[in-house]
Amino acid sequence: MRLIHQKVFFAIGAVVSAWVTSQYQCIAQQSLTASPEKANAASPHELHFQLMQTLDRLEPYGPSEDVNGVVEFAGSVTMQDLGKQWSRVFKQFHSNVEFRGSAAGSEAALSALADNPKLFVGISRPVDESDLQLLQKGKCKEPVAVTIGMEAIALFVHQSNPIRVVSPESFKVMFDVEKDGASKP
Repeated sequence: MRLIHQKVFFAIGAVVSAWVTSQYQCIAQQSLTASPEKANAASPHELHFQLMQTLDRLEPYGPSEDVNGVVEFAGSVTMQDLGKQWSRVFKQFHSNVEFRGSAAGSEAALSALADNPKLFVGISRPVDESDLQLLQKGKCKEPVAVTIGMEAIALFVHQSNPIRVVSPESFKVMFDVEKDGASKP
């Protein structure tokens, strides 16, 4: 058995995520450039379906050797459930790997990553230039952010509510917040 290093675990996730992203982009480009009349016809749902077909063609994962050790993670509360799911499935293949961590929030996770580049970190917002600078000032000299998913928000109102239409601008005003979590004026 060999010790699993957090950096390797993160790299595997990043490579898979990057591959999936590149496949999605290739599918999108192929769908949109196949013919001019199809360029406007490819909906996000069709692209998603094509991506899922591509993923279905991948060989199922099977471990080639035993690994053990500790994977430390930090992140947002939003990413905590996803991290638990990943760790549960990973442990089905590698039962000797222990997962430790906390969900203290995206900002705390980024600060922890700046000090310890071996952490597996999940944040629930886009990484901006100031985040990259924070990491580079710390011990992460060449940080790379990999998007693994995107959330969608829907607004539902009771049928007795007089609101019939909400413009994207109004929706943004209702849910937009400052970086510290305070509502924008």
